[in-house]
Amino acid sequence: MKRVMFAVDRGLVLSACVIVAACVLSGCDRAPAKERASIGDEPKDPNASLVSGGEQRDPRLVAAAEEARRRWPEFVDAFSQREPNVAYAVKLPFAVRGGGHEYMWIQVTLIDGDKIEGTLNNHPTQDVGVKEGDPVRGNVDDVYDWLIGRGRDNITGAFSLRALEEMQKEREARGR
Repeated sequence: MKRVMFAVDRGLVLSACVIVAACVLSGCDRAPAKERASIGDEPKDPNASLVSGGEQRDPRLVAAAEEARRRWPEFVDAFSQREPNVAYAVKLPFAVRGGGHEYMWIQVTLIDGDKIEGTLNNHPTQDVGVKEGDPVRGNVDDVYDWLIGRGRDNITGAFSLRALEEMQKEREARGR
């Protein structure tokens, strides 16, 4: 099983939506057209995670990814009718040098068939060959989650964030 990292810090989970919305408002979705970094082509296991310090498959994350995939047309429809000051973001896997993947949010700037382009909206915690703010691209088949943010209290999607927040609350309740 490949090692896959998910950020489960409650502050990070809650701030992810704020970061995406701030990105739209600040214009980082219009990053300069420099050479684009590609997301790795390694096989991935988006259902694996390092939660509570050990590798496991959490059914909440599996269900979140399945719901995001099932409802993908909803995101595409909303993106095709983009509104100003609304965040459109997807969570994609980035290959970690040495193996595994780190899942991070990108602010979407283009969906063209099965290709997605955007700007990396997370600070990688591992060596993935890109940094926050870099233009990146990926494949629709690799979308692990998506969100449409119309402000902190009006977010559609973000299925994995809800699951991760629930998992974090359980860890805190157990005293970890």
